[in-house]
Amino acid sequence: MKDFTPFFSAFGAINSVLFGIALLSISKKKNSGQWILGTLFLILALRLGKKALYTFVDDSYHGLIFNLMYLSALSLGPILLLYTRQVIKNHKINFSYILHFFPALAMSFIAYDWRPTMAENIWILIYIASLLHLLVYVALIQYNLRHNQQVSGEKKKWLLTLSLGFSLVSLSYLAEYFFYLPAYLVTALVYIVVVYAMFSLGLKQKFGVLLGKEKYGNTKLASNTAAHFKGKLSQLMTSQQPYLRPDLTMPQLAEMIGATPHLTSQLLNNFIGEGFPEYINRHRIGYASELLRQTPQLKISDIATDSGFNSLSAFNVAFRKQTGQTPSQFRDGLVAATPNPAI
Repeated sequence: MKDFTPFFSAFGAINSVLFGIALLSISKKKNSGQWILGTLFLILALRLGKKALYTFVDDSYHGLIFNLMYLSALSLGPILLLYTRQVIKNHKINFSYILHFFPALAMSFIAYDWRPTMAENIWILIYIASLLHLLVYVALIQYNLRHNQQVSGEKKKWLLTLSLGFSLVSLSYLAEYFFYLPAYLVTALVYIVVVYAMFSLGLKQKFGVLLGKEKYGNTKLASNTAAHFKGKLSQLMTSQQPYLRPDLTMPQLAEMIGATPHLTSQLLNNFIGEGFPEYINRHRIGYASELLRQTPQLKISDIATDSGFNSLSAFNVAFRKQTGQTPSQFRDGLVAATPNPAI
């Protein structure tokens, strides 16, 4: 039976090369984030195309191909983190960041003499190690996103999708060893799904983040103006509690602080780090938490309504998303923590 895995390997690699070249060709000189992303896809092409290169290239080059595979596999994480930092805060690339690539460079040279004698279980360990290496960087990306309050929801969604996608592509290489499926067939298919998912996300966002452009790039909000409206918004939330209105909309909130809906949206996304629904729900959950503490006799369904939610199910989902608990679990925890005066 003919082995088609080299063709699937080539198919995935070609798609990655085309995507990388497309990003580099439309990149502007100052847009280093886009250059990094294009490079990321070109490096992934080396990873995807190893099987095809092994099949169609002369044996004398197999050692070089093997080294390039290690170089690409262990470079994905550092480049992905560098791209994330660039998108978040236009991170300057300095010489010390090269240290992140030391494992890739070291392994690409050290492993050359291992290739002819490596047993299959060693290969499995290598793939697992490279996957864990990438997951460490994915965790660092999560940390950067979680501890930077200025990152808009649009950017977070894009960066999380990108890091998850590259993790799935790397994970698919283990399909051959654990599920007895042709690794390069699975990887090529996973890669295509991931790329089209990112492409779909880019279309929904008009490729703003992908191309290094902000959603509000043509109408930048000055810091002093943002601080002014941020103060007004904070005061409004404290004094009038508009979030308790279940039918509150962005235009209504904008009118209350004397701003346009566009400016208010920009303020929330770029300077507060939340979209309108997340911002309003955070205040509603804070209010509901106080009701749960202070009025144990009140039904949870009534608390949901009093806090501005249209339904109990929406309240439960929002509460769990923000606190990690359901309202009932939150209330039970308060009861358990209350000292018994009879003891």
